[in-house]
Amino acid sequence: MAALERSKVTKARRRARLFERIMAAIALLNFALVLFDYSYIPFRDFYLRQIPPITLWGDRQLDFSRVVDWYGREFKGIEPNRTTEAYLAAVGELERQMRQQGEQAISSPQIRSILSELQSRSEAMVDENPFE
Repeated sequence: MAALERSKVTKARRRARLFERIMAAIALLNFALVLFDYSYIPFRDFYLRQIPPITLWGDRQLDFSRVVDWYGREFKGIEPNRTTEAYLAAVGELERQMRQQGEQAISSPQIRSILSELQSRSEAMVDENPFE
């Protein structure tokens, strides 16, 4: 009879210990999320540029920059600036034209027009106050 009671007590202790470990893991995860939330705005650039993709299994990767962008949009209300998006699109077009045309790309009229557009956009971005 004593062995049966001891067995019940041991099972109860194991369950309690398992419950405590699960709760500790949940608390640790919650603390990590709170730290991430608290540090999101000051360290957003660091999160986007410095943290490499994490390999999950096989060739599947978690790109942390996508998680950071999603978190900023959904929870912090950070929206991309239209001016910045247009500027980056122009830079992307310049890079595409440079790759396509090769060495002599700098002297082409298409590249010169894109460069002058980027120059005027750069000056406008420097001159305007985005917080007004």
